Amino acid sequence: MVTRYMAQRATTKKWLHRDIPFLRRDDLEHALSAAGSFSATIAPDIGRSLAPDGVPLFDELGTILYAVEDNEIAWAGIVQRSSWNGQEWSIEASSYGSYPHRVPFLGEYRGVQVDPVDVVRAVWAHLQSFPTGNLGVTVTGSTNLHVGTDSDLKVDAASKVYAAADAAYKAAQAEQARRKKVVADSRKRKSDLSKAATQRRSDLSGRKKQRTAANKALTAAKRTKDPAKIAAAQAAVRDAQAAVDDAQNALNVAAKRVTDQQKVIDSQQADVDAQAKVVDSKQDAREKARDAQSAAEEKARDDGGAYKILWWDTPNCGQEIDAIAEQTPFDWTERHYFDKAGEVHHEIQVHYPRAGRFRDDLRFATGENITDVVTPESDGDHFANEVFGLGAGEGTGALRRSSAVADGRLRTVSVVSAKNIKRAASLDAKLRKTLAAQSNTLVISSITVKDTLQTPIGSWNLGDDILVQADIPWLGQVRIRHRIVAWSPTDDHHATLTLERSDSFLYGG
Repeated sequence: MVTRYMAQRATTKKWLHRDIPFLRRDDLEHALSAAGSFSATIAPDIGRSLAPDGVPLFDELGTILYAVEDNEIAWAGIVQRSSWNGQEWSIEASSYGSYPHRVPFLGEYRGVQVDPVDVVRAVWAHLQSFPTGNLGVTVTGSTNLHVGTDSDLKVDAASKVYAAADAAYKAAQAEQARRKKVVADSRKRKSDLSKAATQRRSDLSGRKKQRTAANKALTAAKRTKDPAKIAAAQAAVRDAQAAVDDAQNALNVAAKRVTDQQKVIDSQQADVDAQAKVVDSKQDAREKARDAQSAAEEKARDDGGAYKILWWDTPNCGQEIDAIAEQTPFDWTERHYFDKAGEVHHEIQVHYPRAGRFRDDLRFATGENITDVVTPESDGDHFANEVFGLGAGEGTGALRRSSAVADGRLRTVSVVSAKNIKRAASLDAKLRKTLAAQSNTLVISSITVKDTLQTPIGSWNLGDDILVQADIPWLGQVRIRHRIVAWSPTDDHHATLTLERSDSFLYGG
């Protein structure tokens, strides 16, 4: 099959070359849930040449390469390196799935009950919102799952309720304090009035003594029979009685003021007592609001709240896509195609619950279609039947999770440190994947197969589970199902497949 290679400017989408004369193609890899790769060599004069726009034809992160077979795009990717290599010019490219790993997420995303695929769409939409980052990628696919809860919103609502209850409680306390001060001021005034009444009582007592003395003087004057003395003494008695009356009136007024002030105090104290009940009710409401806030915060800690991607956490777009794919889990592949008008379209296709399928119509076997096997290793040093993970946070506040399987072997623990993971679900997913990978020690990681009538090149898909039957020197013939996670044609009649054990995968659904 004839493969034609084309070049396009990444930012302007202008075609630069429609038939690149590569001398040799070393690699053209298709990958599952990862970026595929491409490498080739070309004559130095072409490798160093400028495109019609005056920029190098093979410009790092500026040129898109296409492998086209029978007018169908077999592969598309971005030039990563272009350099002199001995007598040849070397070109290396990665497929579109590599680009998000080069871009930080600078926005704020909060998803509540959203399809995990919508998270991927949001990430791609963000990185393509910059004119020089728009690759024209569309994310397709969906799941029947939802991530993110409204517990964050409930925390915010509960916090506002608590803040209002706390403010009401403090306002009630302030009013209670004000009323107590009014009572205290009134008691001080009553004390002053009582002191004044006591003085009036003392004055009255003094006036009564003076009246008694005046009466005695009148009696003495009457004995003298002297009209003048009698008249003077009578006048003195009248004056003394008038002074007593004045002092009595003053005392009566002062006593009434004390009585009236006590009534004021009683009324004000009743207000204080009533406000105390208000304070108690506001305190009860505040405590209930605080309990509700604590419960909401605990719920948010447990479920993670909204699915968040926040710029201040310095997230990487590619890592965020990997995280949600691992957590769900789902697979993704790339698709690039020409429409009827010849325009290029790019898709990130999400496959849920998985890409590929269980194949009982194909197998790879030594002596039939396998020409080379990367010798597998069975290494107990990499075995684990329990995985302990540490996520974000420090000390006792760090996110801690574990996953284990009872397999009849001694407990062997692998530790995963992932301080960038803040969500329990994401860490759980990582631990599940790690456990699945490390609990199986015999893996045939790569095979080279030839084109046969039963297994023509390309008769498989990324993600397919296919039986691998190979002769292993120290084990003899083994039969293990493996999943195709990457593959690349080496020529028209051979292909190299990258494999992982099928039982090391967990599928969505």
